[in-house]
Amino acid sequence: MRRSWHAIAAALALVLMLAGGSAAGATVTTGSGRAITAVQMLPAGDGPAGFWWGSDSWPIPVSGSAPYSMPRLSGAYGGYIGMTGNWAYWLGCGGQEHFLAYSAANAAQARTNFTKYHRGIGYGAYWFMGGPGVDPHYNGTKAEASAWGARQAARALQDIANGGGINEHVVWMDVELPGITPAPDNGWNSVYTSPCSGVARTHHVPAAVDRAEFNAFANYVTSHSTYQAGVYSSPGVWTSIFGTGSASSIPNTYEWTYEPETSSLSNAPHGWCLKSGGCAAFFGGQTSSSPYALMWQWSGGGGVRNGVGDFDQIDGGRQLVPPARQGSVSPRTSCGGFNGHVSWGGDSAGIHVWGELWNNHCSKAREYLYVSYTKGGTRYNRQIGTAPYRSAGSTGISWSARGNSYSTISVDVCDNNGGWHCGTPQSAG
Repeated sequence: MRRSWHAIAAALALVLMLAGGSAAGATVTTGSGRAITAVQMLPAGDGPAGFWWGSDSWPIPVSGSAPYSMPRLSGAYGGYIGMTGNWAYWLGCGGQEHFLAYSAANAAQARTNFTKYHRGIGYGAYWFMGGPGVDPHYNGTKAEASAWGARQAARALQDIANGGGINEHVVWMDVELPGITPAPDNGWNSVYTSPCSGVARTHHVPAAVDRAEFNAFANYVTSHSTYQAGVYSSPGVWTSIFGTGSASSIPNTYEWTYEPETSSLSNAPHGWCLKSGGCAAFFGGQTSSSPYALMWQWSGGGGVRNGVGDFDQIDGGRQLVPPARQGSVSPRTSCGGFNGHVSWGGDSAGIHVWGELWNNHCSKAREYLYVSYTKGGTRYNRQIGTAPYRSAGSTGISWSARGNSYSTISVDVCDNNGGWHCGTPQSAG
């Protein structure tokens, strides 16, 4: 994330010695369910209730035994976000951008606090994004920018899928102007003769082209995984890339800001404001009151050193937990059927059934949708939706229940209100 990148090598050597970590490439895996329930809000040390301290990128010295505490601050170590990939590293560029900012130790500590002690948001991932100007196939069109954004998203998801799992439901795009070689602006405002050349052939990229890439990355993530897309940036950087017009507006995108910052850990924030004043500044038309404002890197980045590392404020109340599993079902009867999905598992994530139920063939009948599952050793059969006869069209269904330990889940459709197993149930997987 944003920092005085020229000091990386020396600082990394120091934090590795302190933390016993390593700067290996992040390899994390995707969950396969839909996010449906909020993170548990147990005592954090941070405040108000639901906020957690966390860190990102390079290692910080989280010592002691589990449950782990945030160094230099009271309370739990509430989360870690590591770099899963970097456009310049991926393309094999030399220079200062050839790095992966990741700590396996911090990732494991955050995961343990989340999965075993229900503290924080666990482990998440971000992709250090290259703009259109470092696309090997740049031609100035929005279509090519979209293809470049999708290629980066595919690589990010591949890196995520190759590893040991993430807990957070957002894949973050790191959109910044790092000021280091080979592309000081990461190709957002300049076009380079080749991705790794360090030589700009023009110093202008239209905001609409930048936005086409951004949209394509986000759309690829949401259409090829169960994750949502988010962006790490700041108000000044955001407007320098996307301007102040329609290309800059992102009212429904998860955000992680890094302005303002402080070098004093004793000035740690309460909620979205530092103790001495100065509050988190989001971008793209959002404020801290937006439900999509999730995180704030308030110390350690951008040359605002604190002697430890990157410190983040995380609103756990706005974070969602991805369930462990998901399956698709399509039971049929002579009158109609259901095309839908089931997600279940995770940490208190419960069960969710959603899709389309229809009856297009029997004018005197009504279709009934049932879900059957085992929970706590007891078998349950529940009616969760109905659909009247329609010559065309369907009825949208969305049903959820909270709790753990759902298993042997099946979905069935019936032509009458006669109870479970009047048709042929389909297993959710």
